[in-house]
Order: sequence, then structure tokens, then C-alpha cells
Amino acid sequence: MNLQELNRLKQICEKYDSDDDSIIYSTEFNTILEKAATTDLAQTPGLTEDLAYINKILGDMCYYEKNYEQSLAHYDAAVYYYSKLNQKADLAAAIQGVSDASFMLDQFAKVLEYNPIVLEYYKEVKEEAKAADSNYYMAESYYQLNDYENAAQYSHQALAYYEKVRDISNMAYCFVQLAKIHFYNDNYTEAIRFYKKAANAHQQLGQLEELVTDYLDLGHSYYFDDQNENAKSTYLEALAVLRKNYDLDNLRIAYIRLIRTCYQMDEYQEVIEFGTKALKLYGEAEPQHDLIEIYSVLGDIYYFQENYSKAITAYSEAEWRCSIYFEDDDDLRKKGQLNKDMFQCCYDMNDFDNAIQFLQQAIEINEENDFQTELADNFLDLARTLFRGKKEAKEAYEYCLKALEILDEEDEPVLKGKIHELTGDIHLDIKFHSGKGHLSPDIFRDAISSYSKAFTCFQEAGETDMQDMALKKINIVKAEM
Repeated sequence: MNLQELNRLKQICEKYDSDDDSIIYSTEFNTILEKAATTDLAQTPGLTEDLAYINKILGDMCYYEKNYEQSLAHYDAAVYYYSKLNQKADLAAAIQGVSDASFMLDQFAKVLEYNPIVLEYYKEVKEEAKAADSNYYMAESYYQLNDYENAAQYSHQALAYYEKVRDISNMAYCFVQLAKIHFYNDNYTEAIRFYKKAANAHQQLGQLEELVTDYLDLGHSYYFDDQNENAKSTYLEALAVLRKNYDLDNLRIAYIRLIRTCYQMDEYQEVIEFGTKALKLYGEAEPQHDLIEIYSVLGDIYYFQENYSKAITAYSEAEWRCSIYFEDDDDLRKKGQLNKDMFQCCYDMNDFDNAIQFLQQAIEINEENDFQTELADNFLDLARTLFRGKKEAKEAYEYCLKALEILDEEDEPVLKGKIHELTGDIHLDIKFHSGKGHLSPDIFRDAISSYSKAFTCFQEAGETDMQDMALKKINIVKAEM
């Protein structure tokens, strides 16, 4: 072992430790340490302490450069060497490094293994600010592992320490942390309470960027708690702050969430207003996937207003983006649904040929991706269009049979009920025309059988109105027998 090389490395670390930020981590440092690792520590006085110190500083250097894997390796080595020495403070600092680097690498189980050690040390030496931080990262690690009970416990402990040292900024972090924990545990009332506390703290500190995030998350909690009025007013508060502290990403989020909320409140004109403003915020380099949702909602609004041409234009804009900005299978399902939406617009305009074209595109998507329920629903729509729009009852009947073949015995009772009901209607029509106006008892029995199956399906689903309609049709047919 060349001690001269190691001393040179120690001097480099001492310079870095004295805030010389011109020093950059080099793989050469590792080569020197690898040689030192083969040396008999007992035969070289001071070597253990030097290796502990050097690894700790190199860990800091790598951590600062965001080289977390190398940082963790050095911190682990520092813990090994410091554990041979009676230097509790230095050992605690090295263990803290292991915990910090592990957290940045998403190795949360390792954080939970090492952090309690330093937490006990900070309690022992009464370093309350560091104890608060340790509790906070314990909470965050448990949160990342979906252990919300322990996450909440450590977050409350961190909050108590931050309150003790009057650290309002970190108290706000705890409020947000507790709000997130409660939100993902479906406890929206508590999430709302802590987001309000966070907003008050950030407002007091004049931290507008954090305040906007608080308002957006508070509004989100209201939205999931079915408090749409409060959600809307909170999002508008976020917009008010954004006028003072412009942030394009948060502005887009605020508009999208306002669109969703106003849509739920049937405030269609405001949806169009916010949707139009949102569309202006998206340049070519921005997250275009959001546009799928915006155009889809605008399409729904135009459809409700019976402005079918505008609805088709909006749906079409959303539909082609499902392929261009594809993220997962949900986009394929959405693409199929948007084609169905355009079908419905054409159907309501009695443009049955174009309606069928859109429906065929939906069928192709759902067949290729094995989306069975959506495919059965498409076949029902195609049967309905052929029967009521194109007057092609026999072909419609074949698609009803195809739809029923796709569905499992116990799945989708409402959809199956609709198919059986339409089949009953088709039975009467086909037999009536083939019999030139004469209805035989067999024809009635076939229709009643289909309506009865529809009745059973609607009854199973608890759909009273549909159930009553099926029963009414049964009684009408019986009266004609």
C-alpha cells in the first residue's frame, strides 16, 4: 500500500471539506482506496480513521454530484471503518449518509433500517432539528412503501420537533406530507385539513410556488370528497396566485382540474371557457397527452348542446392523439370510445352510413386488443343502427348473437339486458315481415323469451326503469297473443 497516495487523497478530501468546490470526483480515488482495503489496519496506525474520513467525504462529494450509487458505496465503507472507532458523531454522520443516498435511490427499506440508528443518536445529543428531519424521512419512506399508519406516526413526530424549534417552513412540509398520507388512505377530510394548514404556512412565508401547489392539491381533495363547489373555488384561488407567480405547468394543471370540476357540475359554458384557455397553453414541446382529455371533455359538452359537428371535430382531435401520444392500454380503450362517441353524433344526426364507419373503427381497435366488453357494446350499437337506422333486421340479429357470445355468464348484466331487449324487438320485426303481417304463437314466445331474459338481467343489476320497460314489453306481447 502506497501511503503517499492515500495522504494525497486525504488532502484532496480536506480541501473539499473546507468548501473548495473546484474538486471533482474521479475514479482514480477508488483505485487508491482499493489498494488500501488490502492493508492490515492493525499494523498501520491511523489508517482506519483516515479511510473512514476519506470515504465519508467522497460520499458527500458523490452525493452533491447526484452520483447516488457511488455515494452509497462510500458511505457504506465509512460506516464500516467508523464502527471500528469510538467516534459516535462521525459514525452517525456516515449512517445518515447511507440513509440519504438510499432514499435518493428509492431503497426505502434500507432507509428504515439505518435511519432509526441516527434518530436515537440525535435524541441522545438533543439535536432536535436533525431528529425532526430523520422522522420526516422515516415517514416519507413508509409512505412510499404504502404503510400509511407508520408514515403518519413518524410525520406527527417530525411535526412536533419542527414546532419545538419553530421551523415553519419544515412544518409546512409535514403538513403536506400528512395531507398526502391521508389522501392516499382515502381520508379526504383530514387531507383537506392539513392542506389548509400547509397553505396558511406557505402564505405566511410568502412562498407562492408552494402555495399554488397547496391550492391545487386542496382542490383535488375537495374534488374526491365530492365537494365540487369548494374544489372549483380553490382552483380559482390557485389561478389568482399564478397571476402573481406565473408557472406554465401549474397553470395547465389548474385549467385541467377546473375543466373536470365544472364538467361534474354541468357548468358547460365554463368548461368551454377553461378548455379554450387551456388549449392555448400547449406548444409542440409540451405534455401533449393532456390534450386527449381536454378535447374529449369539449366533445362531450358540444354533444350535450347538440352541436354535433363541433363535437365530432373535438372527438377527432382527441382520437388521433391517442395514437400519437400513446402511454398505455387506456389510450387504446379511449381511442375506441372516441370512435363510439363520433358514431353517436352521426347516429343522432341520422347519418347512419358515417355512424357505421366510426363504429367499425371502434370494433377494429377492440378486436385487435381483446377488449371484450367494449367489443360486445360495439356490436350492440351496430345491431341497433342496422335495425333502426338501416332497417336491416336480419343482419342486426346476427350482431346481437355475436355480442352475447362475447360476454361471460355473470358479467355486464345491463349490457346483456339491452342486447336481449333489442333481440326481442328484432324477433317481432323479422317474423312480422316474413309472415306478411301474421304473428304466430312461436313468434310471440321468442319475443317474450328475449324480453324475459332482459328483465332478469336488469333485475340483477338493480336497474328498475329498464326492468319496468322489459316487463311492459312482455305484457304488450302477451296481450296480443
